Amino acid sequence: MGSIVQAKCKCGYESEDLFLGGGMADFGKMLEVPYYCHICQHVGSLNLFKRMTTINMIDGVEPKYRKRLTCKKCRRKVQYYGNFQDDIEKPSIDEDEIAFQWRIPMSSLDNGGDYTLSRTKQYCPKCKNISLLFYDVGSWD
Repeated sequence: MGSIVQAKCKCGYESEDLFLGGGMADFGKMLEVPYYCHICQHVGSLNLFKRMTTINMIDGVEPKYRKRLTCKKCRRKVQYYGNFQDDIEKPSIDEDEIAFQWRIPMSSLDNGGDYTLSRTKQYCPKCKNISLLFYDVGSWD
């Protein structure tokens, strides 16, 4: 079951509802994660699994993509929020610090692992400060 989150900043920026993760029918094929665009100052979500070719966290390598990660509004290059952690070196994180977490099956990640979006302040593309927070809105499937 996926999560619905909204990004809000003290500058007044609010994102639309972001449907993260995936549903029961597409588990392992879908990992919607939030991203930001410097150009149009948009926070949205994109399916990383659709763009990913490989991910190998044993060697400390970031995911490799067959397609550029682009903004759904302006088609410019974007940066996603959150990070990947494998099961081998996964640090313990307090549940209160996690806004969203998604289990990645072993077929997508060498040894299995998680994508984690923290509740800590993040970069806001509108005001360019580290003041954006993600809030739980609900669940979807």
